[in-house]
This record gives sequence, C-alpha cells and structure tokens, in this order.
Amino acid sequence: MKLSAAAVLALLSTAVAAVVLGLLILRIPTELLPQALSVLHREQRSGHELLLTEVHDLYRFHTVEYIYRSVFPYDYMAPHLSLASILRSIRAGSGSIADMLNEEEQRYLDAYNISLQAGLRTDTAAAEFVVVTVVVRAGFDLADTVFARPHEATPEELSSVFSVEEVHNAATGARLRIARMTTPPAVITDLRVEDVNPETYPYPDVSLSPDGWRSIAQFVRERARSETIGDGILRAAEQNGHRLLETLLLQLGYDRVELRTGNPGLSHENAGFRD
Repeated sequence: MKLSAAAVLALLSTAVAAVVLGLLILRIPTELLPQALSVLHREQRSGHELLLTEVHDLYRFHTVEYIYRSVFPYDYMAPHLSLASILRSIRAGSGSIADMLNEEEQRYLDAYNISLQAGLRTDTAAAEFVVVTVVVRAGFDLADTVFARPHEATPEELSSVFSVEEVHNAATGARLRIARMTTPPAVITDLRVEDVNPETYPYPDVSLSPDGWRSIAQFVRERARSETIGDGILRAAEQNGHRLLETLLLQLGYDRVELRTGNPGLSHENAGFRD
C-alpha cells in the first residue's frame, strides 16, 4: 500500500505524539529513555492549563537533554584574573569597556558585578557562592510546519518536505523505495533553571533577595545556552531526531531513508524557528 506524502507526515506526527502521550499515561521517567523523546513540561497547574500546554508541546520534540551545573560566580572568574588587573586594563585603554576587554575578562567583570549587586561576598575568606542547575533541551519545533498540518500544505510544500523515489534494479527485478525527508533545524526547545530546595541543597546557605537570585539565574541561563550550543547540543539533537525519524520510516516499509535539514514551513504561516 502506497501512502501519500500528507498521510506519511500525519502518521509520523501521530506516532511521535503517541510516544509522548504514552509516556504521560505511564509516567515513565525521562531518564529511562536513552536519546528518546522526553516527557512534556511538568508545571503544577490547573488541569485545563496543563492539558493546553501538553497539546501545544506535542509538536516540540526534545531529542537530547543536557544538565548544566555551575558554581556562581567562580566558574566565570578565571583564577589568573583579578578585579585589579581588569581595572588596570580599563584605565590604560580607550573607548568602551566592551572594546577594551576580551571575552574572559568581560565574563569575570559581569559575574563580579552581579555578585556585588546580589550581595554575595566574594572578597573574604568565607567567600560565598551559589550552585545553579540549568536543564537545557534541544530538538525540533514542528509547530507551524508541514509536519503539524500536512493537509493544509500545497502539493509543492509536501513534496519539498517528503518524497519517495522508486528505483528499479533491472538485473534482480527488485524495487527499492527511497524516502526523502526535510526536517527543520534543531533548536533549543526548553531552557529552565531548577528551583533551589533549601531542604536538599547540600551547599552553604546564602541570603539572597528575589531580585538577586533572578539576576544570577538569568546570567547562568544565558551562559548555559551559549556553552551547550558551543558544545554541540544542536548537532546531537539533530542526529538523535533523524535516527528516530529514520526508524519510524523504515517501520513504515521504506527500504532506505535520506534526511536533510531545511525549512519545512507553511508558506502562509510565519514559522518562526528559534536558534
């Protein structure tokens, strides 16, 4: 039985959604799923709000998860630098501070200033620190793409996302069915700072105002994003996602699968893929 492009895309979306919904029903911990789709957001909300969040996130497939843990501010203050040396560089230079400092010096100064504003003592024998954990997930955001609504796509849009070629081997008489699919680029699909539980936090307690904590969390969050992207989280997410799609397509009966990255958006929509 031959399936149309729209039917194949609908089946793939349904199959992946079924995996996610099944995990929700069975409550399988995400850590038991190596390189698979992770379960959706777990915010404690009212039932209808949680349902809406989960339905929306069915098109946001997490294919890799990094745990980024930082000791703030010391992970951002290189030991060979000091505030005094940075200030000397600023005094000796000209122009804006951003032009006078390299990336390492700027990171040190930013971390120091945020610590000062938050009330963390960093210049005493009993220096204070905060351990911040950020969960970074990456994968595919298929909302507003042909994957999400294949029956609304034009034939040209469907063929640009999914096509099948039948190759006939004259010697053997066999037919090889090759499926070709285009996926959107991998993106950061979730980036959240874990709340600190005072009962289980194993490090020395520090007194921080809500604004101080928010400043620290935002700084670490931005660093987690840039550093995990630099470490290749998007490449890993794409590879994991392509492996999953290849497996599903082979199970649908295709002999070979070729996947590439593109922009499978609907022409009448603004896809708005995030990087």
